[in-house]
Amino acid sequence: TLIFTGRFLPPLNEVAFPAYAELNNKGLPVAPAFLSGVRMIMLIATPFYVGLGLVAGPLVETFFGAKWLEMIPVVAGLAFAMPAMALQIICSPATNALGRPAIYVMTSAAGAIIMPVCFLVGVGLGPQGLVASWQVAAPLLLAVTLLLTLPVVGARFGDFAATLLPVVVGCAVMALAVEISKQALDSVPAPLLLALLTVTGAATYAATLWLLWPRIVRETWATLRRPAKTSS
Repeated sequence: TLIFTGRFLPPLNEVAFPAYAELNNKGLPVAPAFLSGVRMIMLIATPFYVGLGLVAGPLVETFFGAKWLEMIPVVAGLAFAMPAMALQIICSPATNALGRPAIYVMTSAAGAIIMPVCFLVGVGLGPQGLVASWQVAAPLLLAVTLLLTLPVVGARFGDFAATLLPVVVGCAVMALAVEISKQALDSVPAPLLLALLTVTGAATYAATLWLLWPRIVRETWATLRRPAKTSS
């Protein structure tokens, strides 16, 4: 469940920082680029994690076997908490590029308080208590991060919410389609069920975005395909 936040976001943050810094040095607003970056990353990260949570059952059974079925609620619960962590992680390059590293220090300090306190409360309830701790701590830390970050970046909360609207709607429709498919395919073997649910979820998510926000899909695809600049 940590593979996306641990492996993919750090390199993206390393690219985002100089881009934000260049905009700031030129006297250009950072907010539009920040919101665009948030939308692009969350368009990928959120369906990945929501999808992981939705197919946790057949996924665990397929890759780990029947003896690991008790892992299913753990995997699903952690997966549903991870979009908040991903969103929190991608905020720091913008404030650092604007010469406000204290924001990152404050959010890190908040995490150093929020996470251990939640874990201390949840650990008494066993593994599911720790999963619940992530589900409480991640949104809390994200809320603190956004309260500190958005004013510095110059982004209004309404614009930020509008940026994430396609992600939320797309994932909601995807979840509905996957849950309906689960009921219809209840007797299908786990490997085949995993494949069918994955295809259903991905196709539904992509179709929803294309039907409702085709411009955003085209812009995101163009950004992902754009070759990186090389220095001479």
